[in-house]
Amino acid sequence: MTFFRRLLGVLVLFAGVIGLAISLAGIAGIWTLRPHAISTLSGTIDTLTVSIDTTTKALVAADQTLANAEASVTALNGVLDAASRSVNDARPAIESVNDLLTGTFPAAVEAAASSLDTAESAAQSLEGTIKSLDSFRALLGNFPLLSAFVPTSRQSYNPDTPLAESLGNLSGSIENIPATFMDLSTNMNKADQNLDRVKNSLDTMKNSVSEISRDISVYKGLISDSQKSMSDLKVLLTGIQANLDRTITIIAVVLTLIFVWLLMAQVIFFRQGWELIRNDGV
Repeated sequence: MTFFRRLLGVLVLFAGVIGLAISLAGIAGIWTLRPHAISTLSGTIDTLTVSIDTTTKALVAADQTLANAEASVTALNGVLDAASRSVNDARPAIESVNDLLTGTFPAAVEAAASSLDTAESAAQSLEGTIKSLDSFRALLGNFPLLSAFVPTSRQSYNPDTPLAESLGNLSGSIENIPATFMDLSTNMNKADQNLDRVKNSLDTMKNSVSEISRDISVYKGLISDSQKSMSDLKVLLTGIQANLDRTITIIAVVLTLIFVWLLMAQVIFFRQGWELIRNDGV
């Protein structure tokens, strides 16, 4: 029986030695890895901040392009509205219609078509930017430290027809309009037979322009929302980085206290094991 008690005492002492080694290794590891953890997290935050700045610049450029496109669409809508009213009064004012079809309207349509082509390219880039932003927001959500603070988008937009495609379709639909109206102006004596067709075309284009104008407004709202989200996220990351050293130090101190407690607990193992070894009783 004495042999087994001593064997048990040796095993208890061995467990105490293992616990002591683990505790000391844990304490040393915590303070050895602390600078590396701070450096790694700080570098990650710097990278995220640069990405946010780049995305913000892209959003600003896209917002300006959409503002220009919106101005062009608004101007075109005004011209179409004026043309529609002129067509309604065409019979008593056929000469006014002829002047409009051969002068102001073709120039406005050509300018609008050029602006819409530019806006189409910008819209394609914008849709790619918004998709990248969604992916970026989802990526940040995977970080345990940041997931609870990642701002969420207040609205989403997923039209059946992308804005770039709508702009391209509108640009294509108005491309030949000036030539059509120039032909009509040479046959004003037959204008009565063509006025209904002209008015229907104008109404169709006005509806398309109004729909695109609404789409542009929604996209501008998304850009504004995304810009605010990026700004809030940058403030959050800046705050985290400013307090990173203190936060990591607090975590290291807490873990160190846990290992110190574990280290002190080994005294019980050493004492119990030593008593088992020295006790020769049955």
